Amino acid sequence: MGKDDGADFAHLSAEARKHVWMGAIPLLVHLHESEITSLPAPSSYLVLAPRNGYLPLLVDSIKPHFQSTLLPGSDTIWFDYEGLPLKWHIPTGVLFDLLCAEPERPWNLTVHFRAYPSDVLSPCEDEDSVKWNFVNALKEASYVMYGSTKSVMNLSQLEQTELWKSVVKGDLENYDHVFGRLKAGRNFNASAPWNLERTISQRPTSAESETEGKATSRGAEGGRPVRLPMRVYIRFVKENFDDLDDCPPVDSWEQLIYITRPIDIPKDKVLTLRDALLKVVPHLFSSPPSPASNQADSLGKSTRDSVQSDPAKVNEASDEGSEHEKVESSDEPVESAPTPSDEVQTAESPESSRSNDVVNQEESRLNGQDARDGEITESSLEERNTPQASDGDLCEGLCAESTKQFQGIVRIQGIEPNLDLPLDWVARNLSGPEMFVHLCIRTWVTG
Repeated sequence: MGKDDGADFAHLSAEARKHVWMGAIPLLVHLHESEITSLPAPSSYLVLAPRNGYLPLLVDSIKPHFQSTLLPGSDTIWFDYEGLPLKWHIPTGVLFDLLCAEPERPWNLTVHFRAYPSDVLSPCEDEDSVKWNFVNALKEASYVMYGSTKSVMNLSQLEQTELWKSVVKGDLENYDHVFGRLKAGRNFNASAPWNLERTISQRPTSAESETEGKATSRGAEGGRPVRLPMRVYIRFVKENFDDLDDCPPVDSWEQLIYITRPIDIPKDKVLTLRDALLKVVPHLFSSPPSPASNQADSLGKSTRDSVQSDPAKVNEASDEGSEHEKVESSDEPVESAPTPSDEVQTAESPESSRSNDVVNQEESRLNGQDARDGEITESSLEERNTPQASDGDLCEGLCAESTKQFQGIVRIQGIEPNLDLPLDWVARNLSGPEMFVHLCIRTWVTG
């Protein structure tokens, strides 16, 4: 790739990031019928919700529209879709990608001002609750990437407020301005043409790369991140529907799986989105037919065709089958093809029971226990984000698995991306403001 091509690609990447930040979902909000106290009933309210925003941030624009029909007093506002209470701590765009099998526009939501479902949703008193959740997520992402939350903790209250306002307003320029004060680099692959923080003329010399590598190995913030923070949301359907409109709606959060998993980023190798999925959800990939099975199928077909064309060859074909049985019944051990469950166990074995605890924590967080008991600390993050495999083991395993086919549909920021996109590019341009990449998966694989 030439110098001009690299510059053009970097420009296109910057434009992609801008479009992600400008992304919004049209909502048609209806007041729940049990809360209508006047006739005629209030009309529905149409509003644009930023993808990177959160539903409680829409209260100031929605509540005045329905104020005249509400009973006196106040309660916590909440939303539901097809009867499912919506988790307020999950970005609006992620909720939309996860719950709308075939995206509907506008997205029809029901708003409630009474009967807050505290058994399903964690408390959300006001905007400060949402801000607290965002800052905690930012700390967690920082720890995953650099092994420390120092840069986030060093932000003043004014800087935290300024960063939060840029998220609320969808102001990418101001966000980048404040984010730059974190001194947290996002160069997973410094030589990549989409690297926006260093142009081609500014790429480091070999001596500079060695210095940066030493800083990275110590977990120093501002160097190359060593891991990518990723959140995966999985929705299972009973079958592979040709028309996504036929998918039944989700009526319980127990039907979904929510995983937070750090992905190790090798320094000198380019991982793809497919590689990351192979690491996190290996059981959602199907194995291609082996050469031996293809040969056997081909032999069986040719034998059947031969017998049909010449009945006299029936005995000959039978002899061949007997000979094949003798081979299979020999004392030599025959290695069977791995089952889907075997694949899961093999892929997860280096992670031990500690990673299973992390998955269980995150699943319970999605299933109604998503309120954290206190502020995130580095000691709590160390337990949740311990590296699970070496870069060499990861890359070696992924190369062997690269021919498998993914059994499902992936959405990131409303996009169904090519799974061969570099993971570095995805992280830089499709991640949320809290630096997490949110992957929504719809799959018909349940084993």
